[in-house]
Order: sequence, then C-alpha cells, then structure tokens
Amino acid sequence: MKSSPSRLRLALVIAVLLGSALPAAADPKRQMVRDVIQCTRVQQRFILARDLGFETGLNSSINADAIPDGLKQQMLEAYHQVADAVFSWDKVEPKYEQLYGRHYTENELKTVLDLCQDNRYQMAIKKDLEMLPGALKIGEEFAPELQAKLLDAMTRLMKTMRP
Repeated sequence: MKSSPSRLRLALVIAVLLGSALPAAADPKRQMVRDVIQCTRVQQRFILARDLGFETGLNSSINADAIPDGLKQQMLEAYHQVADAVFSWDKVEPKYEQLYGRHYTENELKTVLDLCQDNRYQMAIKKDLEMLPGALKIGEEFAPELQAKLLDAMTRLMKTMRP
C-alpha cells in the first residue's frame, strides 16, 4: 500500500506534536532534573521560604508591634494573592530546572535519585521542611538588633559620603 501525501503530512504532524508534548522524554537529563526537584521537594521548600520569608520580615520589622493582628492577617492575605500571581511555582519551575541542569551532572543526578529511594533521606528532607518555620523564627529574634545596628552603620556610611 502506497502512502498518500495527506497520510504523510498527518504522520509528520503527529510526530511533531508528540515531540513537543514529550520534551523531557527526548532529554533524559531534563527528566532526571525534574525527578530530583520532585524527590527533594524543591517546590515545597520554595513556597515555604517565599511565604515565610515575607511573614518573618513583617513580624520582625521595627514597627511590627504597632500593626494590629487583623491588619497583619489582611497584609498576609494580600501578599499571598500577589505572590501566587507574580512569583508562583509554575513561573519559577523552569528556572529551577535550568539551575539544576547547570549545576548537576547526570551522574550526580543519578546519585541524588538513588538517595531519594532511601527512607532515611526522605525522613531528613521531611524534617528540614518541618524545621524551616522554626529556623525563620530564630532570625526574627535577632532582626530588631540587626536592623537597628545596620541602620546605624548605613547612617554613618552615608555621612562619610557627604561632601
């Protein structure tokens, strides 16, 4: 049976569509990068750090005590809406894939994927995620003194730069 030009075109269109729909399958390293990002829970760490970073900054600002709790809650809700629209995981994931792709060799990716199969490694990743809020709270403890001394240092620096 002889192929017609329309069948050839159809086969070509299907091949192009499949190739563009499955780019990771065509690039094994890219798929390994995605697997490493998933198994090391980069998305969860990104969102926690993004959101808790803002909350920590808000709670440790010089006038944080002057902001009523209700207003703080509204500010956090507004932040989440903006962050989800502007700085969402969907928008940064390709950048993380590029970053991991540049910094990890295929052998290193395989090593991490092997680690991901170990329950002890998964426990450590889980504990790191659980401790992140507490780690940021530690920063809040030092923030007032750090901010005051940093402001003082910057003020002295600016005075030395005046003519």
